[in-house]
Amino acid sequence: MDTKKRNLLIILGFIILSGLSALAAYGFYNNGQSTNGTNVKSTSTQKVDKTTNQILDDGADQTPETYGENPSKPSLIGFAALLDQGITQEDLAAFQGSISNYFTSAGNTYPPASIVVFSDASCSLPLDDGSVNCSYKLTVNDKTKIDGAFKTDENGHITIGLTQGGKTIYHDAVDENAS
Repeated sequence: MDTKKRNLLIILGFIILSGLSALAAYGFYNNGQSTNGTNVKSTSTQKVDKTTNQILDDGADQTPETYGENPSKPSLIGFAALLDQGITQEDLAAFQGSISNYFTSAGNTYPPASIVVFSDASCSLPLDDGSVNCSYKLTVNDKTKIDGAFKTDENGHITIGLTQGGKTIYHDAVDENAS
């Protein structure tokens, strides 16, 4: 074999080996990516909520989803579980709005931007009048436990109540049709 061809094959082999090494390094570097392409960070800014097993991130390196909104508005987690219980999207939005308003206005009791985790929802089947009764638990900032109940009717009216230690701390009636 001619020396030029041999040197060319050695160089070509070196280039292919370098390319494979680069691909392997890229694979190791991106090992922290999930299948949908979002980065799963192995930093201390993430924690797993004990109630819902959802991953929470303080978002220090991101533009907040609440940009331009009230900074004392709480983060509501797990409320979408009501959709599996037969609650409509409109009822859910009205309910979340009322809960958010309560925790925003109760700033002297709860720190601004509290994390409110919804769990243990139990809703009845629709009654003859079209109403649905639900009970649930709220956990605020991993420590404060609040019991709650609400009732929806077929006309878009929602009655919400929160109790803590047997005492009513919040009661509201919301009309999801009101703008």
